[in-house]
Amino acid sequence: MIKSPSLFWWGIFAGVIGMLFYANFREPQILFDALPAYQWIKFSANPIMLPRYASEWFPSFLHVVGMSLFTAGLLGTEGKRWLAIPICWLAVDLAFEFGQATETLGVLSYGNFEWMDVAALIMATIFSTIWLFQHNQKAIVKSKKSQFAIPLAVVVGSAMMLGSYQSPTVDQKARYICTYPDQSEAICAIEPIYLDWESFRGEKQVSFSAENSNALTQAYIDAGSRVEEFTGLENSGKIYLYQHYMFIISELRGVYIFDNTNREAPVYLGFVHVHGASDVLIHQGMLVVAALTDLVLIDFNNLNSITTQELALNYPNYDRLSPQATIFAKFSDSSEEYESVYLDYEIGLVIGYKNANGKSFYFWPLEELL
Repeated sequence: MIKSPSLFWWGIFAGVIGMLFYANFREPQILFDALPAYQWIKFSANPIMLPRYASEWFPSFLHVVGMSLFTAGLLGTEGKRWLAIPICWLAVDLAFEFGQATETLGVLSYGNFEWMDVAALIMATIFSTIWLFQHNQKAIVKSKKSQFAIPLAVVVGSAMMLGSYQSPTVDQKARYICTYPDQSEAICAIEPIYLDWESFRGEKQVSFSAENSNALTQAYIDAGSRVEEFTGLENSGKIYLYQHYMFIISELRGVYIFDNTNREAPVYLGFVHVHGASDVLIHQGMLVVAALTDLVLIDFNNLNSITTQELALNYPNYDRLSPQATIFAKFSDSSEEYESVYLDYEIGLVIGYKNANGKSFYFWPLEELL
């Protein structure tokens, strides 16, 4: 059945690379996500972000190359098959690609038409033709063609193409009506609100209490550190105890530091200002604060020494934060016209969204940083 094992396995290899790419570099949902086994090859809960031009053309290029090699492995390259096979897959992929330019072809309309994809398909056809031609010059084929080779190639190629299509729950659901947090209704397309990274990360610092100063904190104050007195807990969260200190998270604002020597009456010492703070611990002499996507590290022996490990944590799960069935989009001048978009993490952190009615909603109360 396999006339050229080397081409066949190169085709399989390309298919594996394609599956890994879709599992880890493209945002859900696609039809492959319906397969339980597909989740096993995901390396991260969130897609690894690439520049959009890279994530768009590579799957198209890989599909033509992979399926041309796979089919040639089954059928061989003798005669003009080295030319016919890539051209046939080019025609199939172009039909699928141009099918995405209309909304009247059912599942064939899912996804986005891109001229860059068309260019990638043509380049892949040229690449595959050269590869198969060179292989044909060297090959001596003795086996007969299997009657199952062509149907198998068509089934595998179509499945790989359709499986990478966006799920209708993503591509079409924006046409439905969704209910928003204020109970208003609008179409299910939402435009992301970005907070640029510089504003989100801001100027991190530790302020100290002058009223409750001890020898250590007074030294920081004398060196010019900010003075800020305690006015009560605000948005208090996790409590973390370390030696004779107590740390209390102020959700999204920072961390309170108390001297907990007298557990009946802790003494406020200072406050660590970190936008997006949600968790805290001490690790190897460092005060570590989780801040949405970042880890902020403060040397506990020198509280003015603050470093940030950017994007050390996963991006937020926006599917859970957004109203059910919504998709991210960019609105045109008419709020009823939109184009679905990928989140661009190079711009910043998405902290909320605007719906077609022009109403803004925020996942966290960080809008004052905009």
